[in-house]
Order: sequence, then structure tokens, then C-alpha cells
Amino acid sequence: MNLQFHHVDPATKSFRMSTASGKSLASYREETKKCVLVCANCHGEIEAGLIESPPPYYAASGAAAAADPEASV
Repeated sequence: MNLQFHHVDPATKSFRMSTASGKSLASYREETKKCVLVCANCHGEIEAGLIESPPPYYAASGAAAAADPEASV
């Protein structure tokens, strides 16, 4: 199975996950919070506008609010 990172909001993309060698682990972790992990077929369909992107797990799980109490204000 080929899994790919899809940036839910391309405007927030700091770098491409597949080609960002030399980045710190912390920067990868921050970047993954902006992404959803999807199979290559679904990623192609999302990019082509055929299907909608699922919400990022970080936001959907409430982890953002738990990590930052001000986030939900």
C-alpha cells in the first residue's frame, strides 16, 4: 500500500513531506498536523477535486484543544 501525506489546506504548507530532507523531527511533526494520511489513489482523487479531503486527525480528535486550551476559544 502506498500512503501519502495530503495537506488539508495547501496555504499552510511549509514544505513537501516527500522531499524535505534535512528537516528536524520537530518540523516533521508540526507539518504532519496539517495533513491527513491517505492512499495514493485517494490522494489523486482529492487533488483532482473528485472527492473531499477528510479532516485532519489532529483537529478532529480534539487533540489541538487538549494541547492548547486557547485553541477552542
